[in-house]
Amino acid sequence: LIFSKANKMPSSHRRDKVSLKNLVPYFGDKYLYEISPREIENYKVLRQAKVTNACINRELACLKHMLNKAVEWGYLKNNPASRVKFLKEPPGRVRYLTQEEIKRLIEVSPPYLKSIIITALNTGMRKSEILRLKWIDVDFNLRTIMIKN
Repeated sequence: LIFSKANKMPSSHRRDKVSLKNLVPYFGDKYLYEISPREIENYKVLRQAKVTNACINRELACLKHMLNKAVEWGYLKNNPASRVKFLKEPPGRVRYLTQEEIKRLIEVSPPYLKSIIITALNTGMRKSEILRLKWIDVDFNLRTIMIKN
């Protein structure tokens, strides 16, 4: 978790903490050389009885990343998770607001949110990206916004 906190965005670090709560009870008492593709597949089956494929995939991504670091730092020769496939996930739902819905949303929004909502609607930026903006990131002459990180 120390590496995650130092090297990842806060939202990614929080996701790693949740993943580790599920990974540690299963893998925590094993030596690195004991973690095999078969062990990881068994973990996937065990978790499928409890959570969605998307949750399992987030946990697998965390595990794969940790094992990649173990390889990079010389604790393992290769990553046993590299041969493990992610589970199928249903496609995400995409829905766009109608012009009427956009108009109504802006009308009923409090004044302090209107510029944020209009920026989001016109750029597709995430809330966190908009809230992290600084004036130096906005170029009105070129009509561009620089998103950092």
